Amino acid sequence: MGEENAEDQSADQSAENAVAEMAGGEATTEQGTTERPENVPEKFWDAENKSVRTDDVLKSYTELEGRFGSFTGAPDDYAVGVSEELKEAGVEINSDDPMVEEAIKFAKDAGMNQEGFGKLINLYGTMELARNNAEKEAVTADIASLGDNADRRLNNLNQWASKNLPTDLVEGFKDAAVSADAVKAIEQLVSMTRAAPVEANDSSASPGISAAEVHKMQFEKDERGNRRIATDPAFRAEYEKKRDLVFGQEPHRQVVG
Repeated sequence: MGEENAEDQSADQSAENAVAEMAGGEATTEQGTTERPENVPEKFWDAENKSVRTDDVLKSYTELEGRFGSFTGAPDDYAVGVSEELKEAGVEINSDDPMVEEAIKFAKDAGMNQEGFGKLINLYGTMELARNNAEKEAVTADIASLGDNADRRLNNLNQWASKNLPTDLVEGFKDAAVSADAVKAIEQLVSMTRAAPVEANDSSASPGISAAEVHKMQFEKDERGNRRIATDPAFRAEYEKKRDLVFGQEPHRQVVG
């Protein structure tokens, strides 16, 4: 037992002397033989025993090692990727992303290892996911302000695009409808152009037809008080031609009357 205690005391003494040597001073367990070395922090000095608190030094080192464990040296190249959870949520981070390029520079300068860099990229991915979700929620809320028929109006525009635009432009058209005001503007443009080609080469087409004129024809009555579009085939054909020019053809016609 005496030999074991002597070995333990020797080990403690060696640890204390090593710490003191690193701090630029000298330590001993003999009371009254030395003062605290200048470079040994007071929290690591046992004033009563005139010795370094070895256990506290080792504990502090362990805590620091855990806190800065990611800074053990940078690899030649970092693997850029996010966690499986973020991938499932649709998050993709590419190495040519300017933010990732800056993160790589920072990590290399700081001596960050791959594990630490991976945590950094996951943090960025989480922020991107939150930003994307916030944008989608904002768009959904704005589109909802169109009213109960918002989905139908969007569907009508998408159908029109699918039938009238080249395939490579359809997605761009759909992506343009990102707000209520954008939807209204696109609807207006579509209503102005959708039926124009029908009578483009017909010299009998009447220019400057107004919605008011079409409305008047819709409700115009004959001498017996019946609506002419129901009793006069020629009048009905003229009405339908003007209606289609102003309000478009099915299935995208705007409501008349």
